[in-house]
Amino acid sequence: MRNITIYGSIIILLILTFSLIPTNASKIDETVNNNDPNAILLKNAQFITTDYTLQTVQSEQVLSSFPDDTDGYYIVQSTSYVTDEWKQNITDTGAVLFDYIPNNAFIVRMNSRVLTRVEALDTVQWIGIYQPYYKISNGLSGSYSTCSNAEQSIYTNITVLLFDAQDSILISNEIQALGGIITDNTEDTLQVRIESSKIADIAAIPGVCWIEKLSRFVILNDVAANITNVYETRNTYGLNGSGQIVAVADTGLDTGVNDASMHDDFEGRIIEIYDTAGDNDASDVYSGHGTHIAGSVLGDGSCSNGQFKGMAPQAELIFQAAGFSNDTLNIPDGLNDLFLQAYDEGARIHTNSWGDEYTNGEYTILSKYLDLFMWNHPDMLILMAAGNKGVDSDSDGIIDLDSICSPATAKNCISVGASENIRSDKLDSYSALINRKSRFPSDPINSDKMANNTEGLAAFSSRGPTDDGRIKPDVVAPGTYIISTKSSVKNPFFELWDNYDANSNYTYGGGTSMSTPIVAGTAALIRQYYMQNESITPTAALLKATIINGAYNMTPGQYGIGQYKEIQTRPDNASGWGRIDIENSLFPASPRIMQYHDNISLNTSESWNTKYYSNNNSEPLQITLVWTDHPSIPSAAKTLVNNLDLTVVGSAGTYLGNGGDAINNVEQVELLTPVDGIYDITITGADIPHPPQPFALVISGALDLPPTISGEFPANNSYTGNNKTPVYVNITDIGSKVNESSINMTINGELVNITTTSITNGFRVQNLTVTPYNENIVTCSINASDINLNHRTYSWSFTVDITHPTNNTPKDANYIAGSTVNFTNWILYDQHPGFYRVLQNGTQIVESTLWSDNTNIIVPVNTSAGIGDFNYTIQYNDSAGNSGIQDTVNINITDETP
Repeated sequence: MRNITIYGSIIILLILTFSLIPTNASKIDETVNNNDPNAILLKNAQFITTDYTLQTVQSEQVLSSFPDDTDGYYIVQSTSYVTDEWKQNITDTGAVLFDYIPNNAFIVRMNSRVLTRVEALDTVQWIGIYQPYYKISNGLSGSYSTCSNAEQSIYTNITVLLFDAQDSILISNEIQALGGIITDNTEDTLQVRIESSKIADIAAIPGVCWIEKLSRFVILNDVAANITNVYETRNTYGLNGSGQIVAVADTGLDTGVNDASMHDDFEGRIIEIYDTAGDNDASDVYSGHGTHIAGSVLGDGSCSNGQFKGMAPQAELIFQAAGFSNDTLNIPDGLNDLFLQAYDEGARIHTNSWGDEYTNGEYTILSKYLDLFMWNHPDMLILMAAGNKGVDSDSDGIIDLDSICSPATAKNCISVGASENIRSDKLDSYSALINRKSRFPSDPINSDKMANNTEGLAAFSSRGPTDDGRIKPDVVAPGTYIISTKSSVKNPFFELWDNYDANSNYTYGGGTSMSTPIVAGTAALIRQYYMQNESITPTAALLKATIINGAYNMTPGQYGIGQYKEIQTRPDNASGWGRIDIENSLFPASPRIMQYHDNISLNTSESWNTKYYSNNNSEPLQITLVWTDHPSIPSAAKTLVNNLDLTVVGSAGTYLGNGGDAINNVEQVELLTPVDGIYDITITGADIPHPPQPFALVISGALDLPPTISGEFPANNSYTGNNKTPVYVNITDIGSKVNESSINMTINGELVNITTTSITNGFRVQNLTVTPYNENIVTCSINASDINLNHRTYSWSFTVDITHPTNNTPKDANYIAGSTVNFTNWILYDQHPGFYRVLQNGTQIVESTLWSDNTNIIVPVNTSAGIGDFNYTIQYNDSAGNSGIQDTVNINITDETP
């Protein structure tokens, strides 16, 4: 049994009063080793549990205990990685588990009796109370720390996240007793208006998990197909979004009615328009923002003879009109209802050009909800605009970091920043942006034209990282002077960026709002590729990995490598992994090819491995790992929950994803000049407290693939009536020669003798075994390598069946003319399925029909065909081709009872 102390207070600097929490407390404390298994990493407290003893501090913000027999919330840390067995041991005591806390800990609800049982567990390292000051967002600290009495009376709108939705009424009553007003609620969140001085009192309520400012959602509005190589992909490879459904949540869609009044670029492809705002108006009256967004995703260019098509012009649309007033949106609390509504209608891509611009990299309640939805629906890709909060506050000619909006700070979505478009006729510089020019006081940004260099980033585009150091945005796409569909009913005095005078059905827009739908439409094309070309239903992780793996490296940006270098080494916090390039993602230029693996799951300490041969050191080798992670509790300082590691071993060394990474759920190894040879790729479940963890992997480079194995005989899952059937298969390799000496075949686990016959690019391999097979399933496996040691194993099976099916012989029968009769006495017997047909006087009346053992054959007898004798004959065989004995029954039709 371990010596466990329950800590009521931890770090003296953080608990004297809440007002002492520094403004950057939510970031990782570099003085604490965040990889230490005994570290507790919260936004407002970071410490090593083995290094601290109980401190005595007088503060109402610190609890030393909960009343006896009253449920309290604790942090319980494991002695090692959290396993399912450890969690079961905790819950077996009567405790209730909630959120994971890094490292190796969970929030646990229990009373004093259960606490005693948990303390007694040898696998528990440490227990501490989940303190009230852990629960309050740094964004609220200034509203109640050192205010005067008059200032203390100021009301603040907050969102309160609960641990347990069943406590909602109880906690609502407690908040109201404090003078708070509940303005809205969902299952586990409350929107509250309350005096700022009372926020700490709400935090002291045990069932409260987290408190933050109430989000105010605004639209993030501040040639693209050519820049992202969508035109080439559509025209050459036939990808146009057909069969894909994309959801857009935004202000409104043109007239808001799915009829002939709707913009022609959308007509016929709208599945549903929802009044998400609840104001009985789905039209795009104020800004035209939503109409512009939808057009960039999937407008078909009908009003421009195809000139201004969106990325996926044959995709279908679900539109959720959330515009409430001016530039604000009424987004459903919790996000689940928003995403689920679209998901249930078939959407698997959901794009959002809105966010809370005042969160600056924080992982919020909404970030958690987004991650939760994708964790529960891993086939739905959600995209979020990164925000337009780019600013050069210190006038050094470089855009500041740390301005990503929530919920784009979520782990699992694709967060999209904005790069520059090319519009030679648009000469505006960033100093011309209304309400933005003061943000860019210095050159080279101030005088830089906004749409003249595809190597450049939009100055207004929000930069990362997130507060816990994760890479955001994920990718960028053109976001300046984007032409797209114009709402026909919008306010004529409001224009997004500029009129497009040549065609009043379109208008210019800009911002990460406009770059995000470009990526969403591109994702629809990639999803179409996997479903149409690869016959798989891809996970969101695979779509994200494919986009990131093929992204164009924008380093160093438009200002060169000097003091104003805009983009650092990829990945960086300005462009993420680069600008999207769908052609390079799916169809990289020869000799490069793309390979993928999807939906492979790991538990802690498990690993998965594959190998690829790179044969051209002038072609970079890129390997990208993505997984949809379990949502984090907002109070955690490190939001990664399930940690996977990417390791690549080649002849020149070992390479770690992102150089070694325990905070991102995207990892990449990029070798610009890979030494020719085999690269051994391993994915390891480093720490998976919520198992299992699926992942997707995408590889591109000058890959020499293993041999191809095809044309197996007998075919996989087939039947044969020949118990001496030959077994053969074709092995080919276009890139390298098949190594004939490497080929071997096993049948039912035993090596067999084979012959090899040369065919184009390889060999036909056949076994020489003559011993008859038993009636059973026969399992075959073939192994082969090429001359570069790329190895392939292929297995298949077939069934030997030499037994003929049988049937009972029904009796002849007499029937009266005109009566309705079904003759049902034929029963077929065989251990394997087969087919039968029925003939009447030699004419087929029942077509070939599948049957299985003990099938009772129902044959309609036509008693109106006339009086006389009729022969009903059944012919049948099993799947191996073994035929049964043809059986005939005589039916006599008379005009009276015999």
